[in-house]
Amino acid sequence: MLLNLYSNALKFTDRDGRITIKVENQDPYLKVGLIDSGLGIKDEDRCKIFKLFSSFRDNARKINTKGIGLGLVICKKIVEKFNGVIDFDSVYGQGSTFHFTFEKMPFDESAWRREQRSLLPSLKKPKRASMFTRAVSPAHQASSPCLKRLVQFKNRRILVADDEEFCIASMKAILE
Repeated sequence: MLLNLYSNALKFTDRDGRITIKVENQDPYLKVGLIDSGLGIKDEDRCKIFKLFSSFRDNARKINTKGIGLGLVICKKIVEKFNGVIDFDSVYGQGSTFHFTFEKMPFDESAWRREQRSLLPSLKKPKRASMFTRAVSPAHQASSPCLKRLVQFKNRRILVADDEEFCIASMKAILE
């Protein structure tokens, strides 16, 4: 979901713009927001945001994405599946904030590992080390709780589906 929101922000924010991700703990909920200084959403387009096959153009600013309007619809379905809420605030010409909130759930790591092993028995480890593991020494990885957590996910696969080459390149750079 966050990748989709980030991809949309990239599409509608100028190169000198700003995109910020904000996470708030509002026990027992978690609120995640993505704030951009991009184009914003026109009042007449607000009702189309979470509707299937809605796409947006702005001829004055020469913005015409190739999207077909599935991303936000899928995000909404995922959030609702977890009894959450997704919404947005926007001012045309100033930017948008998309935020989703859902109830935190306890994480059972051993159950998660069992599930992963049963679902993906044939996946092999990558043949080459990622940029992340080459750039960070094992000693440094061991001394940092944040890096330990990242290292846990270094061999995971993430599917990025987007039709904008710039967004795909940006996601690839972030994830490598």
